Amino acid sequence: MSIRELGGHYLSVEDRAVIRLVDGESQEYRLLFTRRILLGASAILERMVDFGLSKTEGQGISPVSQALADFRKEAIQQATTFTDQTQGGTRFPMGQDPILVVGFRVGHEALEDVLLFELLNTQHLTMRVPTPISYQFFLLLKRTIATAAWLEPLPPGLILPAGEAQESTLSVPETRPPTNITSH
Repeated sequence: MSIRELGGHYLSVEDRAVIRLVDGESQEYRLLFTRRILLGASAILERMVDFGLSKTEGQGISPVSQALADFRKEAIQQATTFTDQTQGGTRFPMGQDPILVVGFRVGHEALEDVLLFELLNTQHLTMRVPTPISYQFFLLLKRTIATAAWLEPLPPGLILPAGEAQESTLSVPETRPPTNITSH
């Protein structure tokens, strides 16, 4: 799958993130991530990218190959442009509503990373992409996590002791603006 555009935004009302993937044929896939799945996917993807970028032909991982991976990641990060402008897709093979991701797995086959999204409707979406695109996807997830403030601790008033239930009201700010990344 050739990825033309990756986009993501946080839905504060649902405390979920929508990630959009647009391929080279203008097919757009919309995926809905919970906090748990997105944080887990980000961690798994980061490890896979580190491994993929540090491998050299015929050799395992060494301090030299790890330094090369860090250099490659820095180059990819500098070449990655985040923008609020989006082209989007013209066809929606899974429909226009985002589908909930309930699992995420990764692998590596024939010089490509394999990203497998397990969906709520018992289907799955599989993407085969070069490691630099996987790293750009990781950067988008990382930025979406920061926008959602999912790594910050919850305010004390939102955490109840076990077994204690009480009614409370929470004002939710407007949905944060979308974050898009364009890859050419």
